[in-house]
Amino acid sequence: MSDASPGHHTGSPGSTHTYFLGENMATRRSTGRSVLLWIGAGLWVILPFGLIAAIVLWSGQIRFTEAAETWTPVETGQAQTDSPMELALGWEQGPVLRAPAWTGLITAVQPPRTTVAHGDVVVTIDGIDRIAAHTPAPFWRPIGPDTIAGADIGALNTLLGDLGLARGTANTFGSGTARGITQLAKKLGAEGDTFDPAWVLHLAEPRITVGAAAFSVGQTAPAAGEELFAPRPRVTAALVTGEGMAPENEGPLGGGGNGGARAALPVFDAERIMRMPVPAEAILRVGGTEIPLEETRDSVTAEGLAALTETVGAGEAKVRALISQTTQTQGWQVPAAAVYGVGAASCVLTKDGPVRVEVSAGEGGSVVVSGELSTASRVLLQVPAERRACP
Repeated sequence: MSDASPGHHTGSPGSTHTYFLGENMATRRSTGRSVLLWIGAGLWVILPFGLIAAIVLWSGQIRFTEAAETWTPVETGQAQTDSPMELALGWEQGPVLRAPAWTGLITAVQPPRTTVAHGDVVVTIDGIDRIAAHTPAPFWRPIGPDTIAGADIGALNTLLGDLGLARGTANTFGSGTARGITQLAKKLGAEGDTFDPAWVLHLAEPRITVGAAAFSVGQTAPAAGEELFAPRPRVTAALVTGEGMAPENEGPLGGGGNGGARAALPVFDAERIMRMPVPAEAILRVGGTEIPLEETRDSVTAEGLAALTETVGAGEAKVRALISQTTQTQGWQVPAAAVYGVGAASCVLTKDGPVRVEVSAGEGGSVVVSGELSTASRVLLQVPAERRACP
């Protein structure tokens, strides 16, 4: 008989299998953790070296582009010259501006001025701006929807258009005229849909030269026909002549009876003035201002006369002027940045090598040099130090 009875045994086959299976799984987990730790440690060591190697390999592929060279052509030498001249001036007394039928109190005036032009605000009366207008005739009646057609309505339509407002057409009152009047009233500080002729000061010319204003804030508005500004002479002719060849004044304008003073404008005799035309490519300047010339190049345009009126002393018989022109000079014009120095010598670098030059003049970033150059030469800008040499 066996020592082991059916009811007594140390363990069943199933319990033994379970024990060994659990032991194997624990071992596998421990091994897996060890492998992961070793892999992590390896990556921690290898990755920095790999990254450094990648950077080195990538940097080896980089090629830095050298700064592009700039070569510029050589031009024939030019220089700006100014020659003194004179303008002989003719004068006349300017027109007088007179007040229309104004009433009320002057509440604002404009800064001192030398001219009054079409569309300018001249004075403010009872808070309403009064503007100057160059029209064929003064406005003489209110203009509204019931106004009979007439030339003054046509002038008003033109004025509204000049001011950038709505306007009608021809000499009739239309919806555009009505809108424009409303806009004009708002612009001037007035109200209503009827045009008031007292809003406008008539100008016989688009621009009139004036002297000092004859009104000030707080005064009653000038009565109809009163002078608004002191009359001021204006230049009516200006002829180009040589330095010292224009006629002289006999005395200051508007002086009393002392010291040879004169009270009239100088006499202008165009026949006695020797004209000297300005070269076609030259510019005539007075006090830094360019003065436009007629096609004959020996007299000033109407625009130039207006400019002279505002800048020259009233009644002066002449004014100094300069004729500016570009002339060809001996030598070559090159950018100043192309010239470099080696000791006491100056050179430029051409496609054929360095060329020694002598610098004679310079203006606006360019210099005129003399040396063995030609119109086919090209010079290098910003020559680097290692390439600077002079023969």
